[in-house]
This record gives sequence, C-alpha cells and structure tokens, in this order.
Amino acid sequence: MEKIVLNAFIFLPLVLALGLIPVSAERKNVFRAAVVLLCLIQFFLSTWLWLMVGWSEVKYSGGFESILLFQTHLPWIELSLGHQSAIQINYHIGADASAMLLVWMSSLVFFVAALSSWKLNEKVKSYFLLFLVLNASVMGCFLSLDLFLFFLFFEFMLLPMYFLIGIWGGPRRHYASIKFFLYTLFGSLLVLGVLVLLLLSSTLAQPEYTGGVVVHSLDLRVLMQKGNYLKDAVVMSDQVLFAGLSVREVAFWLLSIGLLIKLPAVPFHTWLPDAHVEAATPVSVLLAGVLLKVGAFGLMRLSFGLFPDVAMANAHILAALGAVAILYTAWVALAQNDLKAMIAYASVSHMGFVLLGLSTGSSVGFSGAVFQMLSHGLLSAGLFLIAGVVKEQAGTREISGLGGLFHRSPGFTALAVLLFFASLGLPGFSAFVAEFLVLTGAFSAATGPLPIFGLWVPVLALAGLLVGAGYFIWALQRLFFGPYFNVVTEEITRFKAPGLQDKLIFFPLVFFSLLAGLFPSLWLDPLQAGSDWFFALMNSASMPSLTP
Repeated sequence: MEKIVLNAFIFLPLVLALGLIPVSAERKNVFRAAVVLLCLIQFFLSTWLWLMVGWSEVKYSGGFESILLFQTHLPWIELSLGHQSAIQINYHIGADASAMLLVWMSSLVFFVAALSSWKLNEKVKSYFLLFLVLNASVMGCFLSLDLFLFFLFFEFMLLPMYFLIGIWGGPRRHYASIKFFLYTLFGSLLVLGVLVLLLLSSTLAQPEYTGGVVVHSLDLRVLMQKGNYLKDAVVMSDQVLFAGLSVREVAFWLLSIGLLIKLPAVPFHTWLPDAHVEAATPVSVLLAGVLLKVGAFGLMRLSFGLFPDVAMANAHILAALGAVAILYTAWVALAQNDLKAMIAYASVSHMGFVLLGLSTGSSVGFSGAVFQMLSHGLLSAGLFLIAGVVKEQAGTREISGLGGLFHRSPGFTALAVLLFFASLGLPGFSAFVAEFLVLTGAFSAATGPLPIFGLWVPVLALAGLLVGAGYFIWALQRLFFGPYFNVVTEEITRFKAPGLQDKLIFFPLVFFSLLAGLFPSLWLDPLQAGSDWFFALMNSASMPSLTP
C-alpha cells in the first residue's frame, strides 16, 4: 500500500493534467477545484505516511539502503554501448525520513498555493496544467533513487516555473523568467556533466566477475558504494586536473555549484529576487516554499552523499558560503523598499542555515538543516502570502509608501506580526528550533578538538540573525503602525481588510510552524536514522566500502 501511495505522489498530478486537457478553458472552477482537491489528497496521504509508519523505529545499520522504505524498483532503459559495455537505468523510487518530510511539507505548500490561486482569472487552464506538472516534478525529485530519474524531474521543474513567472508575472516578468531559466539551466548542465562522469565510472559488478562485461548505473545505492566503481574510474582518481584540484574534487565542485544555484547561495543567488518580485503570489509561494528545497536536498543527497571525503575536506569553504549568505543577504534585505524583495533576500539568508548545518558534518547539523528546510518552507510561504495581500489590498508593496495598516485591519496585522516574529526565530516556532540546532552544530564544529572551520563562521551567522531581526521589525513598524498612510491614495478606505477566506489560507502554515516549534520531536525523532547515516558518512576516512 505504501509503495502505491509513493508512486501516486508522482503520477496522480500527471493523470489529472491529462484528464483536464479536454475540459473547456471556460470552466475555470473545474480546474481550480480539481487541483485544490488533488493537493489536499496529497497532503492527507503524506500525513498518513508520516504518522502511521514507524519512521522512528528505522535504524541505521551501516548502509544507505538501511534507512530507505517503500522502494519501487523496475527495469526501464537498457542500452548497449558496445565493447562489452551497457547502461542500465531503472525506475527506482523510495524514501527515507528526510525525503518523506519534504514530500509532506511540499504537499502542504502546494495546497496553500492552489487555494491562493483561486482568484486568478487569466489563462486559468494553462496555469493549473503547469501547476500540476510542477507538482509531479517536485515530488519526483524527492523520491527518486536513480539519478537519471532525479535529473529528469529536476529539469521538468524548470519549464513550468519559467512559464508561470513569464506569463502570470509582473511588468518585468520576461526578464525575470529568462534570467531564472538561464541560471538554472546552467546549473543543470553542470549537474548533468557530473552525472555522465559518474555513470561511466560505475559498474554493478567488477568486470573480472562478469566475464569482462561492464554494466553502468546511476542507482544511488550503487553510487554510494566505493566497490561499485571501476578500478580505473576517472571520478575516483586523485590525479590533478588543474589548479591543484583532482578530477574528483572538480566533479564535486561542478555538482555543488549546479545545486547551489538552485539553493541559492551567494554569489549564485541574483536570479531569485527578480523572480520573486515579478512572480504572482502563488508562484512565489511555490518558488520559496518548495523549489529551493530541491537544491538543498540535492546538495545533501548528491554532493555530500557521493563525495563525502571531498565535502568534509572543503567544509570550511561551504560553511563560509553559508555564513556569508546569512549575513550579506540580511544586510541587502535591510535596504529593500519593496516588501517582496525584502522577503526574497530574507529567504536566501535563511537558506544559508541549511548549507551551514550540512557543512558541520554532524548529526545535530544534519537535523538542523532538514528542520530548517521544513521551517523555511512553511514560513516563507506565509511571508509571501502577506506581501500578496498587501499588494492586492493597498495597491503597492512599497514599505516607505505605506503605514498604519493596523488601523484598517488589526486581525491581518496580528497575523503579519506572528509570521514576522516566527521567521526571525521567536521561541515556540519552527525557525527557533532549526537555527538553534544548526548553530549548536556550527559552534561544536568550530570549537572541537579538530575544528572544521573557524569560530568566525557561526559568529557571522549569529550576526545575520541580529540583522534579520532588524529588517523584520523595521518593516513591521513602518507598514502597520503609526498614522495611516498610502502613497497610492490618502483615502483610508483604500486598504480593505482581508476576508475570513484569505486569513484561513494562513492557518495551516502558522499551525504547523507552531506545532514544530513546541513539539519538535515529532519531526526530529524520525530523522535520527538519517542523521546517523550522515554522521557516519561524513566522519569516514573515505567513501564506505562495498557491503557484502
């Protein structure tokens, strides 16, 4: 049953999209209701899998496969390369607790985004068909255990998001969508190049045991075992390629840069603020709440999972990138006058904690990084919804052009205050737990017997939190308090208080952020097996040997 449900996350959106193609574009409510219902079903199914399956009972026992559940493994592509060489690609999906947690979070964010798309009236049919393709692609990325399949879904995310920004975005939507496309396409090409290198270096069994026949595979379980690489594999070579870097180190950095663009990390982040500012509110919700997690998840699974030795040798560089992103983009957010741009830079800043947590190579750092993905998905989605309501009701997002919105809607102001303070790390909400875990891991890594990086790294991250508190509180003070002011019109009636339906959209995001903050063990305990795997992998001298 569980295997069927996992496959349903990928295929239900695609089947629904095919079923909706013949429906007349004039029947807008059919598309709206169908997509909302599908996302609600996905959320209930993922909640059932998370609560009813004993994730906390899964124990790490020396291999990546020991933490995986519900695998579906079917032959797909078998291609002969001649000279006793072949490629085997499988339809292979499954989940560990971290992947399942991200599927659950994504299903919730997709549901919220579908609800917030209800008011959209332009090209409704095309919008929701692209929405469904994006949904299936994201779920496929989190569940894929064959890297060919992962890359396929990774690429399919690019096209629907490009059109969602370029068609339903703001005045500079074409510039923003093309910039998004070019940046992410460049990152994808880097990832593809490394995957080809890994494919040609791998083997399901050494040739001397198979009569000289080499069968290459991109199965993640195969690639995580040192014994499943050819003895003369280029990707395992320590031979210096250029600038003092070995082939293996170059492959690691190419793969990591490709995924850091999607994260995004400084200095590869400049596409994101433009995309957020121009995208429609539901698209920004998906971009921040879901798509950025694919880059973080890929970094954790691929860069750290396949190159643990190189990752730990360069952990000081990755940690520095994370800390710089936290502080630098927090400063940039402080200077923004557009509310949406401020939240976009804040989003990059908070994703820096994911990179910092992974760079510690510790269990607590891993748990903090995954928990930050969960927290950021919930809270960034809520923040972009706040920006959307302000724009819709006030006619502008300029922070300097608004003030005193509390007088028009005390209830909406309370909601904004709650989300802003939750995002800056108020105890009792998910962000506090995530940042506490990451900083604990970072200070331990910086002050232990064998420091991984300098103490300045977690200190920079702490400074970023202080700056973050500054831009959140300053924006709240200017937008919601003091005398009423609106640069569009001085009439106080210009800002209409959001209705109950608009406010209810925020409820699941705030509720689950609060629940995760008050009872983090509901999420952290199931992650223990994955944390143990990550810690063992990062602290091994090299890639783990082939298990018998």
